[in-house]
Amino acid sequence: MDEVPEKLGLVAWVEEVFAPMIQRRVDIGRGRTWCARWWEHPEVAVRLDALRLAWYELTATGPDGDTGAGCSSWWVNHVDPTLMTLLDGDTGPMSGCRPDHHSASPVPVLRTEPAPPRSEP
Repeated sequence: MDEVPEKLGLVAWVEEVFAPMIQRRVDIGRGRTWCARWWEHPEVAVRLDALRLAWYELTATGPDGDTGAGCSSWWVNHVDPTLMTLLDGDTGPMSGCRPDHHSASPVPVLRTEPAPPRSEP
C-alpha cells in the first residue's frame, strides 16, 4: 500500500505548490491584482485554504495510481472561479493592493448591525 503524503500547511502549500503553477498577468491595467502578502487578507487566506483542501482531495491517486478527472475538476470548478474573485482589481479582497505593494487600508469587511433580541416561547 502506497504511503499518503503528509498535507502541507496553507503557507507552505501556497508557496511550494500553488503560486509556482499559477501564471497570470496581474496588473491593475488589466483589471487584475495580487498581493504578495496574501495572508494578511482573511478572505484570501480562507479561499486559498479551501483550494488547498480540495486539491488534496481531488488530486489524490486512486488504486490504479491515476487521479482520474479530479485534477481537471480542481482547475475548472475550484481554481478558475476562485482566481476570478481573488484577482479582481476592482472589487476583490486584494483590490486595494498591487502585486508589489500591500495596502495598509484593505477592502473593508461587510458591515452588519446587531440583530434584535429574539423572544423565546
